[in-house]
Amino acid sequence: MFVLGILLLSPGCASIRNAVTGDMSESLATSAALSFAREGDPVLAAEAMPFALKTLDMLALQSPDNPDVLLAAAKAYIQYSNAFLDWEARKIEEEDFAAAEMLRARAANLYRRGRDYAAAALAVSHPDPLNNLLSDPESFLAGMKPSDVPALYWLGAGWASLIATAPSDMEEMTRLPLVEKIMRKAYAHEPDFDRGALHEFFLLYDGSRSPAMGGDAQRAEHYFDLAVAASGGTLASPYVALATTVAIQQQDDQRFRVLLEQAIAIDPDTQPDQRLANTIAREKAMWYLAHIDQFFVLEETSEP
Repeated sequence: MFVLGILLLSPGCASIRNAVTGDMSESLATSAALSFAREGDPVLAAEAMPFALKTLDMLALQSPDNPDVLLAAAKAYIQYSNAFLDWEARKIEEEDFAAAEMLRARAANLYRRGRDYAAAALAVSHPDPLNNLLSDPESFLAGMKPSDVPALYWLGAGWASLIATAPSDMEEMTRLPLVEKIMRKAYAHEPDFDRGALHEFFLLYDGSRSPAMGGDAQRAEHYFDLAVAASGGTLASPYVALATTVAIQQQDDQRFRVLLEQAIAIDPDTQPDQRLANTIAREKAMWYLAHIDQFFVLEETSEP
């Protein structure tokens, strides 16, 4: 390690220093991502992740052309915002709307940062992604390759989350069809990407919108089946996604309960690399079941 330090500090070994720093950054980013993915305590993850995010910022500054580091930062910012800011806002909005709005504003800023990191990862191989997508999306997306799917997915996921978190931003709202094009391109190359993440995106996309807005419950059900198949039924999130979109829109409280109970039945320890995601999805399922009266008009049963 002392020799490594001398090499990194030596002004005459810039190429060696850059290569070693790049390799170390990539390795550290990968290890950090795996460590959080395997964490089973969401509170511990929430408290530790801000430090990890700033570490990823530092690694990205050191390796600005390393797509793996940039993608790790994109994924971390988007997942942190979703799990610990956006979701917390959802839970408290009935009791403290102002605090929920503050959390959503923070989430929107970090979703934007994650989206921009994904765009930077794409920019390693393709020039100026955001501007080219806004000016001529068809031409830009025509040049995408299967190796671009991770960057496309996180670019679209971050952008879609930003739009959903700030619905009053009409400029961003008009870009939702562009986000769909990004995700369709990724889907065309690798539909089963990341254990069905793209299937789940389109489940939410079709299931969360009314028919008048272009949503389609039948298509959402189709993507649900594909998401469950791609994950081998080991992920809780597709069940939560269908319950909180189609089941609520159709006011089917029995289906809502069944889907959330299926999510809760998934043991996070059976898939260590998905432990945190499954733990959080199960917690969401339990919260929705406990607050079912916020989403359904339930008939009161009289006591005998």
